[in-house]
Amino acid sequence: MKTVPFSDILASVCQLVGLDRTTLNDKAFGAIRDFTWRRMSVIWDREEWPDVQRYMYTWPGMPVESIESGLNILATETNIPLSTEDSEDFFTENDLNTNTTRINFDTNFKRIYLQDFLHDRYKLGTVGNSYAKFLNPFYGSVDDGPLTSVGENQYNFTYSTATDEIGEYITNIVIEVEFTSTNYFTYSGPNSPLTTKVLFMDNQQLLIQIPQGSLQGLAIYTNDPRQTTRAIPL
Repeated sequence: MKTVPFSDILASVCQLVGLDRTTLNDKAFGAIRDFTWRRMSVIWDREEWPDVQRYMYTWPGMPVESIESGLNILATETNIPLSTEDSEDFFTENDLNTNTTRINFDTNFKRIYLQDFLHDRYKLGTVGNSYAKFLNPFYGSVDDGPLTSVGENQYNFTYSTATDEIGEYITNIVIEVEFTSTNYFTYSGPNSPLTTKVLFMDNQQLLIQIPQGSLQGLAIYTNDPRQTTRAIPL
């Protein structure tokens, strides 16, 4: 924040209204001081103070903590994964032209609860019939071909859950992609430029995490407003 001596502000105000500082009486000085202080408090509350703003990139959605790819997870007819007594899932080779990929979420960031899905999907048991899409996506290829973004499509999914005091929430989802191999990065926090996020189309929790030390969020844009006039406020 910039510091400005009040004497400089007083001199500028007197010059604007046509008063001489050297002959300013107590009554005129008190009036100018009170009006100026009131105006400064309004400016403090309403202006965005661009010289102290901090900009950051982030994406709404559920942060992906890890990805397990190239495995076919055995499940029942109701898409419940088969597992050992130690909760380890069974896998087998996939003979189809798709690749079973499990997306594990950072459930400490926020949680996607089944009861929050639209169209009463939780009660109807149709959460997995909705779609999920990827923001800041990872990439994959078929037989060492060109890389393709997983964000180009929306996916049906199966899912695993856990329960807390609020309700049942999703811990991971399983999707089928056409990749034979995937390219992704190590998770390094919800605001990392390398972190992929998942957005559930029927449960769009459009939340982001503001770093510790930030006072408040002033605005969210689709692009960097310092670089393009096409940035749309959300």
